[in-house]
Amino acid sequence: MFLRYLFTFLFSCSYVIFALADCMNNASGEDFVCTCESPNRYWLIVNCSRRGLVHLPAGIPENTTHLRLDNNNLTKIASDALLRFFQLKEISLDFNKLTELPKFPKYINRISANYNYLKSIDGVFSNLTRLDRIMLNGNPIKKLTKTSFQGAHFRRIDVCDSALEQIEPFTFAGLQSINEIHLQKIQIKGLMENAFFFRSKGMIEM
Repeated sequence: MFLRYLFTFLFSCSYVIFALADCMNNASGEDFVCTCESPNRYWLIVNCSRRGLVHLPAGIPENTTHLRLDNNNLTKIASDALLRFFQLKEISLDFNKLTELPKFPKYINRISANYNYLKSIDGVFSNLTRLDRIMLNGNPIKKLTKTSFQGAHFRRIDVCDSALEQIEPFTFAGLQSINEIHLQKIQIKGLMENAFFFRSKGMIEM
């Protein structure tokens, strides 16, 4: 048992070290504008914030765990572009110009896409079995429907400071673990019956 634990520990350490070295090697190239950091043996943080990016940069390691792409000029990310980051836990896409979201790796925990130009999120979060929190504040999303979160699993969602006008009945009904819905500063004037029907006990802030 001890040897197995030791082997796992050494493997995880060496894996991150090699990944960090690879990332730093990429950073020395002229085309790679991001920085890399590994605060522990499990995390590889790649920071591409505030780089004036108009597309996803090449050279990001596949085992990146935290990817920061906020405050850029991204208008589109290819649908499958993020799926190769098989260990991705968190991504920040805040303050870009995205009109739609790409597919995300299955085990991602947190997605932040505040202040973009998103109008629809239907099907984006399907089958993300370890998703905990979604942040979509400041987007021109006008309606949430029963298909918005079809097949999704998450605990908390924020859609504050948005153009949201309508929430259809049973929009959140299929979500097993949701317990926080934050909707401050939205445009809703009246609520449909069962708009906030969901199975778990939770908190709604408006």
